[in-house]
Amino acid sequence: INPLLGTLFVPALYYLGRELYDEQTGRLATALACFTPFIFNMSSEFMNHASALLFTTLFLIYYFRTLRNSAKTTVSNPLLAGLFLGLVVNIRPYTAAAIALPFGLYGLWLAVREPGHYISRFALMLLTLAATSRLLLIYNWLTNGHPLLFGYVVKWGQGHEVGFGKSAWGPMHTPLKGLLNTGNDHNLLNKFLFEWPMPSILPTAILFASGTRDRRDWLLLASFLSLTWAHFFYWFHNVCFGPRFLYESSPALLLLTVRGFSSLGTLLRRAFRLPTRDSAVAILVGRTLPLMLLFMAGSGLPPLFRLYRTYGGVSRQVQRNVQRLGLKNALVFCEHLGNGFSFNSLNLDGDVVYAKDHGPLINAALTVRYPERSYFFARGDTIRPIEDIRFPQSRLRTVLGYLNTFLLDSVPLDQYRYVFWPFADLPPFLPDPAPPVVDYREASREIFTGRRTMDDYLPAIGCWLLKDAREHLKIFSAMNDVQHFISDRFKFTLLNITPGGEAAIYDIRPATGQEITLPR
Repeated sequence: INPLLGTLFVPALYYLGRELYDEQTGRLATALACFTPFIFNMSSEFMNHASALLFTTLFLIYYFRTLRNSAKTTVSNPLLAGLFLGLVVNIRPYTAAAIALPFGLYGLWLAVREPGHYISRFALMLLTLAATSRLLLIYNWLTNGHPLLFGYVVKWGQGHEVGFGKSAWGPMHTPLKGLLNTGNDHNLLNKFLFEWPMPSILPTAILFASGTRDRRDWLLLASFLSLTWAHFFYWFHNVCFGPRFLYESSPALLLLTVRGFSSLGTLLRRAFRLPTRDSAVAILVGRTLPLMLLFMAGSGLPPLFRLYRTYGGVSRQVQRNVQRLGLKNALVFCEHLGNGFSFNSLNLDGDVVYAKDHGPLINAALTVRYPERSYFFARGDTIRPIEDIRFPQSRLRTVLGYLNTFLLDSVPLDQYRYVFWPFADLPPFLPDPAPPVVDYREASREIFTGRRTMDDYLPAIGCWLLKDAREHLKIFSAMNDVQHFISDRFKFTLLNITPGGEAAIYDIRPATGQEITLPR
């Protein structure tokens, strides 16, 4: 999908350049986009920036068509502008708000200045934007329990939001960190945008140093600066195919780069009072730009191809080995999920299913879903069969059996509200009446989404597999230390450990100072 979206961006950029400026600007920007490493690589991976870039470009086309003060302006232009911006909201809402801010302010200024021409147009745009953006709120409500609760918060917990003093992990975000992140992003952009032997933003700087007064130039620059400013307040920063948080400003930067080359003559005349003719500048640009494109294609892209071939652990090596060996009806556990998960069918029912390796103890649980398959472990170039992993003969069944027996023989279950259990699909056998059984991941999702709190489950008995790396509340991981402890105002009292040391049983309740009687 992303390579297709990146390909569609190229003609969209051409139409934007032609709409804003002229045919030549559109063609030059398009030629530049075809070789730009930032576009090439960001459109070759799995993140959602490629779709956000395409719809941002389409929004800009129809936004500027909406501004036409002529008979060519139709109702469809503001409707389509609102639709495409709404799609960006559904994909990357924070990016959409940052990109749209200067265009919204400019539209407001026009509506106040000439209400007869612009109020009805921008009203249509806003109505379409609101209708399309509602899809995101509905999606959040259906999946996360609240229209304004986003998946990142559900997955990672509080602190993933925008603002100072927040951080899902690591040090809290501060203005100093924001300033450092912004500087790093601009340095990265100077390299990754074009991979030229000069700063990539230099042509844009030339355009504004030449004294341009074209509002279109300033609006494009404002959208880039607005996106930069927005991520000044965001705690997370990394280098992934370049400064990816600024990726949606690429159409503005590509057009401003072409405009910067075209304004070189104006800058030379103003700076050095030279009688530079436009024809001389055209020759200079005509010879320089092709050399830059050749440098990008010959020197900039090849090292990145080698770097990104297995970037982030994503590789086809395991899948190729599976095909070479002719594996059928197989379940393959991969050391890194990126080695195979993207080759799964959407229903996870293909002839070969790829799963994350969590160790033999936890892997055995997945064989309940795939009981008649052959099982393999894959790491790099190695694929080896796994024996004795089927659940009925596995160590996991023995461990769960021990936990179940302890619950039946040694725990006063009527004193507990819930039983935390490792696997919802492999519940313990408890007598009626017995407290409800919930697995750690389900409880974590309920707490993250605000549907419940930890107090709603307590007091609870917790049967914990040590070193369980699957996703769950961080507080549960502290049970790996196999000791009594108090954490986040909750008291964990160790009751028992399995003979092989694979699992532990805890009494979990609020740390109110109440004494509990440990079973013998």
